[in-house]
Amino acid sequence: MIDLSLLSQNPELAKSIKLEVSAQDLIDFAEALKSKQQPTTKQPTPQRREKLLSRREACEMLGVSRSTLYQWNRRGVLKQRKIGGNIYYRESDLKKALGVSDE
Repeated sequence: MIDLSLLSQNPELAKSIKLEVSAQDLIDFAEALKSKQQPTTKQPTPQRREKLLSRREACEMLGVSRSTLYQWNRRGVLKQRKIGGNIYYRESDLKKALGVSDE
């Protein structure tokens, strides 16, 4: 058996060591790591799929013309999303511009 602390103190020694590990050794090692693993308390939050509206739908919702929508996008009031050559706006962004709660 090799003293691993000796290897960590003298990394040059580790360059010439060859190990033979059986499949069962690997399984035991994996199980030992798994048992020491801390359970995660933070659960991943499911991502909510955002509703996207076309330019026409956005204009109707906001009550503005297409050129106004274009200007607002250029000024950073709204941010458009381009998907497959088509332009969309997130519904939550439009509601925010209208001052409507997104619940």
